[in-house]
Amino acid sequence: MAGRRFQPHRQIEDFDKTPALHADEIGEVLEPAEMGIRGFVETTKKTADLVLDEAVSVALVDAGRLECDFADSLIAALNCALGCATTATFDKRAASRLETMYAVEDNL
Repeated sequence: MAGRRFQPHRQIEDFDKTPALHADEIGEVLEPAEMGIRGFVETTKKTADLVLDEAVSVALVDAGRLECDFADSLIAALNCALGCATTATFDKRAASRLETMYAVEDNL
């Protein structure tokens, strides 16, 4: 986009006109946002723990049933839990045993 220049949302001069906040007012403004962020992080951690627990369970079963490495099985299970249909790997053995993995070499 030749000729177009970035236009900041606010000009530097505008900051001189911004009303000053006292320390207690800053806390009142930031506290709800902080609580929202804290809640989001806690929910995300709980969700991640559940996904990890489920993926480990699936990986343990698959590793034993399919006679593949646990690490490969865990990678495949985690990727499936996160919404990946397939996982690319350089490990032909893992690709031949885990249905959600495919060998990169076979798809070049």
